[in-house]
Amino acid sequence: MEKQIVLILGKGGREHALARKCSKSPLCKQVYVIPGNDGMKNCATVVKDIDYENPLSILNFAIQNKVTLTIVGDEMFLEKGVVDLFDKNQLKIFGPTKEAAKIESSKIFAKNIFEKYNIPTADFIATDDKEVALNFLNQNKKYPIVIKNDGLASGKGVFIINSLIEAKNVINSIFDENIFNNDNCGVVIEEFLEGKEFSLLAIVNNNSYLTLQPAKDYKKIFDNDLGSNTGGMGCYTPVDYVTKDIINFCNKEIIEKTIKALKNEGINYKGVLYAGLMLTNNNEVKVIEFNSRFGDPETEVLMPAMKSDLVEVILNILDENILEVNWHNENFVGVTIASEGYPGDYKTNIKIANKNKLINDEFIYHMGTKYNEKNDFFESNGGRVLFIVNKDINKSSCINNLYKKIEDFNFNKFYYRKDIGK
Repeated sequence: MEKQIVLILGKGGREHALARKCSKSPLCKQVYVIPGNDGMKNCATVVKDIDYENPLSILNFAIQNKVTLTIVGDEMFLEKGVVDLFDKNQLKIFGPTKEAAKIESSKIFAKNIFEKYNIPTADFIATDDKEVALNFLNQNKKYPIVIKNDGLASGKGVFIINSLIEAKNVINSIFDENIFNNDNCGVVIEEFLEGKEFSLLAIVNNNSYLTLQPAKDYKKIFDNDLGSNTGGMGCYTPVDYVTKDIINFCNKEIIEKTIKALKNEGINYKGVLYAGLMLTNNNEVKVIEFNSRFGDPETEVLMPAMKSDLVEVILNILDENILEVNWHNENFVGVTIASEGYPGDYKTNIKIANKNKLINDEFIYHMGTKYNEKNDFFESNGGRVLFIVNKDINKSSCINNLYKKIEDFNFNKFYYRKDIGK
């Protein structure tokens, strides 16, 4: 294979992990990230002087810089149709079209697919009519229930509801206040599933796919899974309660069925199909949701855990060849360092100590940082700031040493969960 010039689209920890993984590939000559962040500069060329919300600007950059493979990280680029534009201009890109990405960008579309093609999921109603939603809630007697915003919401569009008053407040905020700034407002209201969650990411192209090692992420802001939903406060891989039999079931009854269902609807899927799954207390696996890109923070543990060459795996799947993916034997556990107040209001430009570690430790991924050149230090530039990973054959040792590593940084002006992996 010829040496690749790789472009990664996005700016957070997921893209940092993808850039670092690609930069280590013998098949990779150069890695660009648009728009990236300052913490990635040790493994990629960060391109900030570009109108990255304009797909044509990205296309022109790719042509001018002879990019041979583009990998989409952030779902924003899918929503803007970057993949469609690259496909039209015959540039190699790994990610689904805008139409295919509806499996993530519209919860109503996804749930209707699940129902039509008998893909296991929670019982639900889906509607873009506020009165239909309120009528259902007025008749509902069972709590808790789950209300999901139809459109994209940066991981914050899921509400676990314990009363009718609470439910009506959420419906009003979605439909009347349009808190997620969606073009069309809608909701899915579904039964509350109890059990253990896990993430299963598939690398897909048309009829060909392979699944990555399962991971477990933590969405709630506080320990013991309390508080508001976030973009993800920690993650680990592998997941001991996800057996080979469970993975085989997921492949056959969920991943394959979804790929075939989309094809039956006129959509050939190419990219990452990321299933958020629940192993229920009845030992059944049900789909919570699908995402149409690499998970964040799953990517930050899966990339260092992957022994195989990601660039080689993607290039082969784009040719509809399936490579076996090999994994390191260790446990990989990571914790998100967040700004105080996240996912609500928070301050930025908070100094982060120990610049050299932040640059040189290959198990630190920058989610939301920027470099203060005048004062020669990194500072916060987002709600989620850093993702810090550790690996060890023994999971308990891995977790204990990870938290010691975090404590050495003295993150007293930031927040992180203390129970990841435990």
